[in-house]
Amino acid sequence: NWVKGNHQMTFGGGTSWGAARQLNHFASVGTFAFNGQITGSGLSDFMAGLPSTLLQGLPNTVFTREGFVNLYFTDSWKITPRLTFNFGIRWEPYLPMAAGNGQISTFDLNAYKAGTHSTVFPNAPAGFTFPGDNGFIGLSATNKQVWNFAPRGGLAWDPKGDGKTSIRAAYAFGYAYVPAVTRQDQAGSNPWGGRSTYSMTGVATFDNPYPNGNPYPYVINQNVKFTPQGQFITNPPDLPSANTYSWNVGVQRQFGRDWIASATYIGSRVMHLYVNLPINEGVVVGPPSSTCAATAAPSVCSGTANLQARRVLSLINPAQGALVGNMDTWDASGFSRYNGLLSSIQKRVSKGVTVNANWTWSHCISVQQGYDSKSDVTSTNPYNPLFDRGNCDADRRHITNVTAVYQVPRVDLGNKIVKRAISDWQISGIYQFRSGQPLTVRNGTDRALTGVNQQRADVILPDSVYTGNSGPGALYLNAKAFQPAPLGQLGNLGWNNLVSPTYWTLNLALSRRFSITERQGIELRADAFQITNSFVSSVTGAGIATSAAVPAFMNLNASQFGLNNAAQPTRKIQFALKYSF
Repeated sequence: NWVKGNHQMTFGGGTSWGAARQLNHFASVGTFAFNGQITGSGLSDFMAGLPSTLLQGLPNTVFTREGFVNLYFTDSWKITPRLTFNFGIRWEPYLPMAAGNGQISTFDLNAYKAGTHSTVFPNAPAGFTFPGDNGFIGLSATNKQVWNFAPRGGLAWDPKGDGKTSIRAAYAFGYAYVPAVTRQDQAGSNPWGGRSTYSMTGVATFDNPYPNGNPYPYVINQNVKFTPQGQFITNPPDLPSANTYSWNVGVQRQFGRDWIASATYIGSRVMHLYVNLPINEGVVVGPPSSTCAATAAPSVCSGTANLQARRVLSLINPAQGALVGNMDTWDASGFSRYNGLLSSIQKRVSKGVTVNANWTWSHCISVQQGYDSKSDVTSTNPYNPLFDRGNCDADRRHITNVTAVYQVPRVDLGNKIVKRAISDWQISGIYQFRSGQPLTVRNGTDRALTGVNQQRADVILPDSVYTGNSGPGALYLNAKAFQPAPLGQLGNLGWNNLVSPTYWTLNLALSRRFSITERQGIELRADAFQITNSFVSSVTGAGIATSAAVPAFMNLNASQFGLNNAAQPTRKIQFALKYSF
């Protein structure tokens, strides 16, 4: 620290190191999916022993490590007695997270077309490289970014100098880094995790899921054989660092002796979020058909049964493409933007009453996913990640909170017992209101025939998507306003473009402490949650579905589609007695 005149400067730096280790059996037990694409009903497919896919692999082992280093300078400059300006800059190089056990790979399409194979794992599909191969970058597969600088600044101004009004503004730029869990599915890729999603429609049955023999377990060595239709997640070496921008402007004013009001504009933006972009999706080559056989050539018809033969790599090289199923790459096109107005009013304690109220009016826009480790949550359109641009999962346009506390004054009625019984009670209440959470209606099946999950439905009556009824057991979404997307196409519904019913609650509390002696006392308390016992919808499954299964409320094929059949907890009253000494 260095103080010089009206400047208070700080110089500093730091370093840290972290590691994550994990062992799980996410895929080793095997997971079958029955989606109704054979008999028309998922339950019927299950009863007939006809699964659509099987996901299986070896136990997952993850070991990641990352180091951080930084230097910074800040200055708090008191320009005038009423105006202070703070600014600073931070040097924070990006030292990419390393896979300590070497479980990471990269892929190059040109090398695949040229038939170039790895020297570390010669049996790997063409185009893949691993730690130890020529040109592979350490254990991170990502270039370092040394010249990362993050500036920031802010000011505080008392315009009148009376201490009753303050104006504040600030701006900051920074970086966000990849959490360790995002390497989980990379560790599940071939050959280490051996994770494969087998397309079983028309090829295998529940009692014989491996027509060519069970490949598990196997020993991982240089000559390991890669399982067919293996899952891969790779990352290009030139990914930019995710960065963040945030800014705010606020005004605070005191009125009278007890009231304080404030209004603050808050903005933020996150750029270069990593999203999973499918790069080995199924391509619609022949006419789309729901009855296309697994043995049909892609040029004859396109269906879910011959998905593997229609994948990008299979069309280029069928022999090598047979080893690669779902494959994603990290893409830095993800983003998130937030703009909000936060207003509040506060009444300080006077005459036993305290009141606080705030209202937030905001909007958050993002793409469907970012920093998500789930391989089945990918960009819906492999050629346009921004096709999934929409409202954030956490977007709530209006949020209101009101709290009040009333301290009952001492009452002098002459009778000491009555006086003690009715005096000094504290009554408090909290009212909360939130706009509904974003919703997305999904097909429930692979209508686009790409093998990519989370495909959205078509909206045919955009002005009639809601029924207007949000009561218990009511049909909240109008099923007639939607239809499954045409076979071979993506639906026209935007991501998170719908909204669930609003949420509100009112909670009350009554409490009183009775002093026995100076050091002993008894506290009585009663709390009432959702005191009105009103029906408040609790729609589940909003936002990102973290697996191929689609929640019934948003699944157009489900019998419970759009039904408002879930509620927040009903009224609950609890009593407490506490003795302190």
